[in-house]
Amino acid sequence: MTDKKGKIRVLVADDSFFMRKLISDVLNEDAEIEVVGQASDGFKVLEEIPHCKPDVVVMDYDMPKMNGLEATRRIMQGDDPHPIVLMLSC
Repeated sequence: MTDKKGKIRVLVADDSFFMRKLISDVLNEDAEIEVVGQASDGFKVLEEIPHCKPDVVVMDYDMPKMNGLEATRRIMQGDDPHPIVLMLSC
């Protein structure tokens, strides 16, 4: 699924501002990808999905408040599941 311009819409989630920025910058270098939102924890991911309508969520596993695995469960059990790339960081 893509937007009108054919770009893949991505929501990036990581508790580290540096990593969110780095991942977003790398993804935005691809002409076929557009980062449409960012979140710092799983709760914010769930809040952002209806607003930014991503095609895919790129999410860190280890985040405060709600980790990526629990956020993935909630997204996939909801009315509008999304593809998710779950990252593991050291």
